Formats: sequence, C-alpha cells, structure tokens
Amino acid sequence: LTARVIKQFIPSRTIQIRATIERISTSVTNAFKPNKSSSTSQKVRSYSDIGVIDESFDDIEFIESKSFAKIRALAKQPFLFGLLVISIFTIIYSRNRFGSLSGGALPVSPDSAMYLVRDFVSSWHLVGLGSSTPAPLWILITAGASSITAGNPQIFTYLFFFTLPVFLYSLAYRSARRYSLTNYSATFIGLIYAISPVVLTSINQGRIGTLVVAILLPVIFTSLHEHKALATLKWRKLYLVTIFAAIAATFSPAFLLFWSFYHLYQLVMFYATLKKSRSFKWQEILKNLNQEEIRKRAALIITPILINLPISLSVLASPITKLLEPGLPLSAGEPLSILLFNPGGPTSPSIYIVAPFILYLLIVLISKDQRGNGLLALIVLISSITLSSYFVSSNNGGIQ
Repeated sequence: LTARVIKQFIPSRTIQIRATIERISTSVTNAFKPNKSSSTSQKVRSYSDIGVIDESFDDIEFIESKSFAKIRALAKQPFLFGLLVISIFTIIYSRNRFGSLSGGALPVSPDSAMYLVRDFVSSWHLVGLGSSTPAPLWILITAGASSITAGNPQIFTYLFFFTLPVFLYSLAYRSARRYSLTNYSATFIGLIYAISPVVLTSINQGRIGTLVVAILLPVIFTSLHEHKALATLKWRKLYLVTIFAAIAATFSPAFLLFWSFYHLYQLVMFYATLKKSRSFKWQEILKNLNQEEIRKRAALIITPILINLPISLSVLASPITKLLEPGLPLSAGEPLSILLFNPGGPTSPSIYIVAPFILYLLIVLISKDQRGNGLLALIVLISSITLSSYFVSSNNGGIQ
C-alpha cells in the first residue's frame, strides 16, 4: 500500500499529542486514587446480573458517599503526599526568584554556554582574572548541563534552584528506602533533608557548590554503604561512584579534602589489620597492597584527584587557601551557627532551627552500634568550626 492510502487511517499529529497528554494525566490522577480492584472483585452480584429476575425487582442500593476520599487516599501514599508538600513549599519559597538569577555568591550567567566553554579553554578568563590560576572544571560541567535548556545557562540556573528541593526530597527518600525504612520514615527523612538550613541558606545565597554536593551525597553514600567491604563492589560501579565524587570535588574543594583523607584513613586501618602489616620486606608489602580492598580504596582516592588536575594538587598542597566555592565570596556565619550546622551569613534561617545533622549526631552518639560514625561526624563538625575561623582570600581580593 502507498503512503497516501495509509495516511487516512493514521490520526493527525495533534490528536496523537493530545492523547499522550491525556494518558499521562490519567496515570498521574490514578496514582492519587485508592485501589478499586479489590473492592470491585468483592462486590456482591445482584439477581438481575445473573439473569434470574428482572432488574425492577432489585432493591435500591444505598451508595455511601465518602467525604475527603482523595485526601485519605493521598495520606495512604506518603511519598506523593511529601512530594505535594515540598512542591507547594518550593513555589511559595521561590516566589521572588522567577527569571534570571544573580546575587549573593551567584554571578550573572552568560546568555550562551559557548561563553563558558570559551572561558574554560582560554588562558585569560574571568575566573582567574588574568592570573595563572587554571579554570576549574565546573565551568565546563555547567556548560554541558545547560544543553538541557538549549545551551542557555540562565534558564538552566533558574530551573536548578527552583526544582532543587523536590529533587533532594526524591533522592533522600530513595536512599532511605534502600535502608529498609518504612514509607512514612523515608518521607520524613526526605522532607527534613530538602528543607534543612544548609540547603535553604545555599539557595538564598547562591552557593551552587554546596547544592551540588547535597545532590550527590545520597547517591554516593548509599552506593558505598551497601558494600562496606569494597571487595564485593564491582569495578564498574566503583568508577561510577568515583565520577560522582569527582564532580562533587569540582564544585567543592572541601569535599575533595574530606573524601581523600577519609578513604586514606580507611586504607591505613585496613592495612593495619593484615597479618604481616608490620613487615618491612618489599615482597610482603607488595602482597598486602595487592589486596582487592586496598586497590579499590586507592582508586576512590586517586581518581577524583586525577580528574580535577591541576587544581586538585593545589588544593592538597595548600588546603586552607583553596577552600573557595564557585562564585563570589561571601562571609560565613559565627561558630555557634556552624555548631548547629547552620552556615549562617546573610539570608540564612534562624539559628534556633535545628539541622537534621544535629539530630542524627545525638542519635548515633547514644546508640552503641553507631557510636563510631557519631565520633567521625563530631570530628567533621569540629573541623568545620575550626576552618570557619580562617579568612580565605580569593583571586579578586575578597574574603570568605
């Protein structure tokens, strides 16, 4: 058959698009409705249904009207309920941030992603201000990510900040469900993670580095926690984790420092548990270093450093002077606010809003099984308070 004959039996493009939209809306609407399959199968059939007597002899059935049926059905699905709550919160919270965003730590975005690519490959760029400082990799990553919005970084930045709470809620919920938590517990974790003081402060101040780390942390933490012994972790998944860690390190040098020193500590502790760990013979040392756990731990350390060369070497050489996030420098909060895991500074939430990290720290310090993780978290918190007392000079002379 020719195309002219078949064409009259094919619906037009407009009808196909409208049918697709109707199917999507129907599937989304059905997700908020209770499951009616079980109630339909248990319904008692009348005599008229089986053909014994006429329909006029059937008694009039009383249909009970259910008030607030949709709200009750939504309460039975906590993920959708939390998604609705966080969506309403995002719209209200972002009511003054519609359109192109700039201000705080966030500079003005260019009109095209090609400007970012040109700044990355050029030796004279705005980030280095004509100095010998190499352009960071996050410029190229931002340019590549803006391809979602047809190469417009301004629209991509706006959508990134607008949809971030919903995205963080979904990631935290998924990570919590991987730990066999109930739907209600996972929903609660997702909500407190998405609207934590760190996230809200970073959104208000335009700290894109902290927000990228907040996105990647649940993915990295869940992937590694499922394989406490790295020998069971496949190399393909291991390098996928290292790529995520490298992206987080690109946006946050502090993450690179913590990541490197943490896995170096784990590597040394594992090496100390080996039988001939105190031997100085090079044959025994090579045999110990050939362990699967040590090789994979070394890959977790080295790969993010190699991806972020040469900036990673300068960060490891002088960590205090390189702890700057992407964007313009801003003053941090007081040590008391950092003690409560609230970054502080302008437009930050009130200090009495307790971050979920503090709740987690109190719980794990009480629990005997998780006391080691609690001590590690306490060391990280003390280190953050110590580092907050330093003034770091940026290339343009600002301090943070």
